[in-house]
Amino acid sequence: MPCGCSNRGSGKAIRSCDCSMPLNACWLAMVCVVCRAKVPRRSVRVRRCFCRSTPRPSAPSSMSSRRSAMLDIRVLQAICEAVSERCVVVCRGDSRRPETVILEFLRGNCMSSMVDHLVAEILALDVKLLACQARLAVSTDSEALHDLRTTVRRLRSVLRPLREFSGVTQLEEAAKAVGQLTTPLRDMQVLAAFLDKQGLSDAARKRHDHLSSACPRVAKSSELTRLLTLIDQFPTMLRMQQRQGLLRGLRKTIEKRMDKQWRKLRTAIAEPDHDRHDLRLLIKRVRYAAEAYPELSHQPKNMQSRLKSAQSELGDWHDHLQWLAQAGEQPDLAPCIAGWQIGIVRAERKAEASLKRLAKACF
Repeated sequence: MPCGCSNRGSGKAIRSCDCSMPLNACWLAMVCVVCRAKVPRRSVRVRRCFCRSTPRPSAPSSMSSRRSAMLDIRVLQAICEAVSERCVVVCRGDSRRPETVILEFLRGNCMSSMVDHLVAEILALDVKLLACQARLAVSTDSEALHDLRTTVRRLRSVLRPLREFSGVTQLEEAAKAVGQLTTPLRDMQVLAAFLDKQGLSDAARKRHDHLSSACPRVAKSSELTRLLTLIDQFPTMLRMQQRQGLLRGLRKTIEKRMDKQWRKLRTAIAEPDHDRHDLRLLIKRVRYAAEAYPELSHQPKNMQSRLKSAQSELGDWHDHLQWLAQAGEQPDLAPCIAGWQIGIVRAERKAEASLKRLAKACF
């Protein structure tokens, strides 16, 4: 869509422009930056909206020419202020070019698309948590507990790169508390399903009965209630921080945290005596973070599918490990011990093979 503006320095109109900004100084590189800030996925194509028929002017060399440049970007300043709800100030004594000042402003304070994405993600997770709570309350849905835990893990993955911002720590701690509350119940649920397949109906029924009474208590628990209260307040808190300019460098912060997680996973896989349980948790974090921030995840091709495969194999190994630990305390599991001892060896081999494929293909 043509932007409807022309390069007044040359009198030539831009022939290829994807932005719809009413700018009167097309030579400013900020045209592309504004487009990218609003529609990140179009960044590659939008860069071509820079005037290809006219070279970009050199930087103003005198104060008078700098003042002219400042006049040229007034419309752009208005756009930035409308998007960010904050004032953009270009000081006369600033040695940087005026468009550079606004570029840094956009990258730091005015990443409205990033904040919008974050708010949308939090709201979606809030809705999922409410749905899981309703399903747990009636205790008729066997997948409600699993879906609750998955949603909580995704929420923690969204929050982990944001720990330095206000209000994040409390929400993350509330999500962690719900995870700790439901972990034993989920382990019991997986075990009960396995016992059903093995034909051990009495042992399975005893655990199903316990889950039928425990799941409604989770729905009414103080941990889940606190989490829902905090997540309801979080979008408003984010918007307030955005208006106050406290989300400076949000995109850069998230990218930095995600890169740190990648490096940590790469180092852990490379260690000969790596801890499979820690690796399983790291893979979950990396995978869910990449799903939460797909545009900030610099993943190799097919990374998500390989991460999911490795997570599944490690999960199978972890299940066998947990079952063998419980078998020593629960006599009704004795018939399964021999099979689990064989199964954990097989699961260990599959997990190691999956980790090797992951390391070879992606690291």
